[in-house]
Amino acid sequence: MEILAALPILIVIAGFWICIFLVKRSIRGVFAQKSSAGERVTETTLAKTGLGNLPLDVSLIARIGSKAAPRAVSNGLILRPTVGLRLMSAALTLLLFWMAWFNPGAYLPDNVLILIPVTLAALYGFANTNLSFLRYNLDGFEVMDSWFRRRKIAWSDVKDIQDDGHYMYVFRLRSGSKVKALKYLGGMPEFLNHTFVEIDSHNLGPHNA
Repeated sequence: MEILAALPILIVIAGFWICIFLVKRSIRGVFAQKSSAGERVTETTLAKTGLGNLPLDVSLIARIGSKAAPRAVSNGLILRPTVGLRLMSAALTLLLFWMAWFNPGAYLPDNVLILIPVTLAALYGFANTNLSFLRYNLDGFEVMDSWFRRRKIAWSDVKDIQDDGHYMYVFRLRSGSKVKALKYLGGMPEFLNHTFVEIDSHNLGPHNA
């Protein structure tokens, strides 16, 4: 009987959180990064739940400069990290340095066995972010992975593209493997538009099916 009495309250609470989830999802859809033709990349299953997704304000800052024109090079067009993402990366790196070496013990244990790994992680994140690139042409695209290795992918190998809800676009390949590319790059809307066209031409169907 007590459970039945509490049921209406539980229904109201559940309804409230469902409404919050739907509103947040709608807002993410409105402000999501899109192609130059206004199309949005399909989210991964986890990203659709909204669990752990990048906060909207952080995403908007990281996107500052995303509409900059890609730079033409001898073998195609090249995209580099946005101004917003570079500033965020620099700010986070400086913050970690300050916490580790200029205010030791206040935020992190004053122990070199902890401070050195934190410093190395900060330097790795800064280097990985600022050295990232995406180069593409009519044959395919090339990206740098998390180990600073270059990977070349032919358009004919790409099955689809998904948004992980954080900093990456995930390319699913016909081989079953996946390749990730940094989402916040200058010129990304044009690249997404080209990607959709290539995927449709090779899959003989809509890219977001």
